[in-house]
Amino acid sequence: MAAHGTITRYRDGCRCDDCKASHAASERGRLRSVDTQQEGTQGRIHRAAAQFVDLPPPGTVRAGPNEVAVAEEAKGLSGSAERPAMVTAALALARVLDDPLKWHKHDTVARQMHIIMNDLRASSRRKSKGRIAAVRQLNSQAVGE
Repeated sequence: MAAHGTITRYRDGCRCDDCKASHAASERGRLRSVDTQQEGTQGRIHRAAAQFVDLPPPGTVRAGPNEVAVAEEAKGLSGSAERPAMVTAALALARVLDDPLKWHKHDTVARQMHIIMNDLRASSRRKSKGRIAAVRQLNSQAVGE
């Protein structure tokens, strides 16, 4: 059996303080080497996603198809002028959908973005004032003339 304070002894099942410290130091070194191998990326990449990801050069930002679509739709909605925070939130969620590294969040983010966009659409097609208010307004205009 290996001596205490070594990785081999830790792998064999020893959990004394020396062996745990050795294991922790080894893990820190391994994770540091993974980070330096992927320098220029946004953190560590999931192995399954790494083969499909085409990352832009560091420091560049480009709008993806979801972000462009949300921006175009928001321009056409009259409710977006009244609710700029909701438009900003929808654009931020669209950026997450465009990021292949955040694939694990796509279903939740898509649901949230759908709710926000429906709220924006609903605020854009709000009904006008009720019939009584419209009649009162016409009467007040007629009396004022």
